[in-house]
Amino acid sequence: MAPATGSDESDLDRVVRLIDELDGEESLLLGLDADPTQANPAVEAALLDLHARRSLLEEELAAVWAKRCSQC
Repeated sequence: MAPATGSDESDLDRVVRLIDELDGEESLLLGLDADPTQANPAVEAALLDLHARRSLLEEELAAVWAKRCSQC
């Protein structure tokens, strides 16, 4: 396997870090939801936004990983 280039490695690190940050934000939002049996529109909207952003980052992660593997 060929070593990854510096830019590939930094792209991987950046995307993983951003996904981790979103996970932390999601945990905080879920902690704000004092009564999970009643929907909180603001929390629900923020969670939907986080999930959409996470999906985009996961797609980017897959693309970066595919690029890296194609160099192997």
